[in-house]
Amino acid sequence: MTKSTSRSQVRLIASTNAIFGADEACAMLHISRDAMYRLAKDPDDPFPIRYIGGKTRDGIVLHDELVAWVERNSVVGSPRRD
Repeated sequence: MTKSTSRSQVRLIASTNAIFGADEACAMLHISRDAMYRLAKDPDDPFPIRYIGGKTRDGIVLHDELVAWVERNSVVGSPRRD
């Protein structure tokens, strides 16, 4: 006998297993969805969004790929002083 899983349970499982929705990834990085899509088009080091089943919206971002991308595309240092 198999147990059915609701969409909200799937979202919780995905979030706890290091898979984020596009909106979650944007919120974590404090960037807009438009900014994420622009970054995803970078030919040298695109933002690591993935799409399942031929979808072109509402992608997912894997935790390890996101961390690696942030490490490559950020600068360590003090906050800017104006």
